[in-house]
Amino acid sequence: MWTCQTSSNMVKTPPDSVAFLFSNIPSTYSFKLLCFPCRLLVGAPREKAFPAQQANRTGGLYSCDIASPNTNCLRVKFDEETDPRTESKEDQWMGVTVQSQGPGGNVVTCAHRYEKRQYVNTVQETRDIIGRCYVLSQDLTIKDDMDNGVWSFCDGRLRGHEKFGSCQQGVAATFTRDYHYIVFGAPGTYNWKGVVRAEQKNQTFYDLGIFDDGPYEVGDESRQDKNLVPVPANSYLGFSLDSGKGIVSQDEMTFVSGAPRANHSGAVVLLKKEKNQRALSLEHMFEGEGLASSFGYDVAVVDLNSDGWQDIVVGAPQYFDRSGDIGGAVYIYMNRQGNWAGVKPLRLNGTTDSMFGLAVENVGDINQDGYPDIAVGAPYDGFGKVYIYHGSKNGINTKPAQILDGEKTNTNFFGYSIAGNMDLDKNSYPDVAVGSLSDSVNVEFLKEGCGEDNECHSNLKLQYRFCTREGNEDRFTYLPLENGMPVLVLKDQKDIALEITVTNNPSDVKNPQKDGEDAYEAKLIANFPDSLTYSAFREMRSYPEKQLTCGANQNGSQAECELGNPFKRNSNVSCTYFTVVVRSPNLTPITASAKVVLELLLSVTGVAKPSQVYFGGNIIGESAVKSEDDIGNLIEYEFRVTNLGRPLKTFGTASLDIQWPKEISNGKWLLYLMKIDSKGLEKVSCQPEGEINSLRVITDGQAFSLFSERKYKTLSCNMNARCVDIKCPLKGFDSKASIVLRSRLWNSTFLEEYSKMNYLDIVVRASISVPAAAKNVKLTNEVAQVVTLYTGVPWWIIAVAILAGILMLALLVFLLWKVSFY
Repeated sequence: MWTCQTSSNMVKTPPDSVAFLFSNIPSTYSFKLLCFPCRLLVGAPREKAFPAQQANRTGGLYSCDIASPNTNCLRVKFDEETDPRTESKEDQWMGVTVQSQGPGGNVVTCAHRYEKRQYVNTVQETRDIIGRCYVLSQDLTIKDDMDNGVWSFCDGRLRGHEKFGSCQQGVAATFTRDYHYIVFGAPGTYNWKGVVRAEQKNQTFYDLGIFDDGPYEVGDESRQDKNLVPVPANSYLGFSLDSGKGIVSQDEMTFVSGAPRANHSGAVVLLKKEKNQRALSLEHMFEGEGLASSFGYDVAVVDLNSDGWQDIVVGAPQYFDRSGDIGGAVYIYMNRQGNWAGVKPLRLNGTTDSMFGLAVENVGDINQDGYPDIAVGAPYDGFGKVYIYHGSKNGINTKPAQILDGEKTNTNFFGYSIAGNMDLDKNSYPDVAVGSLSDSVNVEFLKEGCGEDNECHSNLKLQYRFCTREGNEDRFTYLPLENGMPVLVLKDQKDIALEITVTNNPSDVKNPQKDGEDAYEAKLIANFPDSLTYSAFREMRSYPEKQLTCGANQNGSQAECELGNPFKRNSNVSCTYFTVVVRSPNLTPITASAKVVLELLLSVTGVAKPSQVYFGGNIIGESAVKSEDDIGNLIEYEFRVTNLGRPLKTFGTASLDIQWPKEISNGKWLLYLMKIDSKGLEKVSCQPEGEINSLRVITDGQAFSLFSERKYKTLSCNMNARCVDIKCPLKGFDSKASIVLRSRLWNSTFLEEYSKMNYLDIVVRASISVPAAAKNVKLTNEVAQVVTLYTGVPWWIIAVAILAGILMLALLVFLLWKVSFY
């Protein structure tokens, strides 16, 4: 539901207790906004006279400074003098109509009871209530060179009520939206049939070669024929006015006028310009359905379904039914691409005696959904009310989205006139000004969806999850959690993003009115660190009526997304960002954070040369070992380290950590480490140095033993082997390096302990570490495991040896026989 905040309304008053009496025709606004500077213009038809006007009450126009809400409105000075020999301004009701062209344009205000006099103080004295209007410049002064000043087309014409003697020009007045014409209503003309007159009001058309464009008038301005008026006497044609293109034709202007007493029920006529004539002729007529309903008291042109064709809204404030439950009605006519034949209106009903429909107004797109909305005044509904209805793709929503009540500001006859479709507080949201039969004007800064207390209680919640994608993949994956904290590993990701979901749902399902109401000026503000600037955003899903719009500053350190104004109840939106704060007025910022881990792409692989060796021979004690060949077979373990990422200089020196299986569980030698060499590094110095050739055995060479052991068993640091930790600093390491550990299999140990084994695996493990690295540095692929297989002499070798022996013996016997040894 759309509501107003009581703290966001403004009441404007004149210096003294002056009645701001507004026109019965809101389509010709009783007040209007002028910008630069912003002002609210208010008509006060019962204002006291200026001293030189020689009258008690003449009415007037007030200018209210919106930027200074605590200041009173000031009276605009014009029409200050009177010539009593030719005129009377007593009760002329200046300000009964007020209208402007908008920013940079002119203002028109009228006094429909202005009286023209002749032969004053003689028996032939005449008085004609012809009415007249003033056109003021933007600075609210009269400039003759801009066609400002008095406009009174009935002056000088034939007198009498059957002609123009009771013209009452200015009951309604307006400007066309293309600024080309100024339009006047004169409902007292031709025995109160009424006329509508359109005059060119833009001298710039002279530059385009347009020198004679009107005036155009119902009844023909040249012929002044009452028979050309399409309504009967006492119809009051011209009582309300609006205009626009897209009513009958997309290219031609159509003038819409109410005649609230036509045929005793009222009518609304659509008028067009006649070619080669100065006449406005009938295109279509809507007729009221209820006797004395005042159908056409007010009219508004508005494209409710945004189909490019203007729809028509008609007020009938005195409509009633026999039950007495209806006190006024508003009719909605939906345009069928300019064809009005057979169009049946939708009727909105007011409460009993409320005068619902006395004012109807196009107030712009209040809820920012792409469809204009309307306001309907019901000034006799209690203190008076204004009903807000939303447009939609199907036309009008019949349930009022908001009801403004004059009781809250203690304003009687609230809703007597309405002005809208203007943004006074510069929040990109239309505001509404409401007039009354009192000494104040109420400006409502509309904020919708704020509950009956007129205060917006939103429930904005922000949830986030870090995500990333690798390579050229388009799919994002969420980051893993570590102790509830997402871990962001910097390695080869193409993008790092933060998926944010903002919701505005009621916190209590059983009490949805508690909160979750519309949030105004809601934004996402993302702040990015220098090392990870903004590049783009992606909307994942959003409230269907809105698309997320985002923009960033020049250096990419901050991006801002508009969630909507308002961000509606039950809305949600998701997008991807890095560090984000959600902001709506009076909300505490929320910061999303993650643990950033730098992943070093170091890998280590290992190989044993040879990968399979044999043991055999005689058992030799440790004291009898003089050279390395006495120990056993030679085994070389080569560990290759590769860096696929950034250089290690900024993180310290990496180290290769080797778990060396030195002994078996009973303390006997397993692998005797002879020497450690390196490739692609500075001279390596592994620790502890005492583990390298601790017996000071003489290096004889690199001969491999042919034989070795046998059953299946694995020896590792975790099972049956005692290991020492050897650390080899990788100094000067850039991209590739190798560490070679030259060792000897302790043959005697295998003969004593594992002679009955078929196979024996010895596991050597190596890993990489960066001791000086920060806590958020992470290594991957850092462990390598090398397995060497040791066996006894295989059976086939024994069989071959036996067979070879037999063959050699046979050959020897044969040779001896040949030489007659036997």
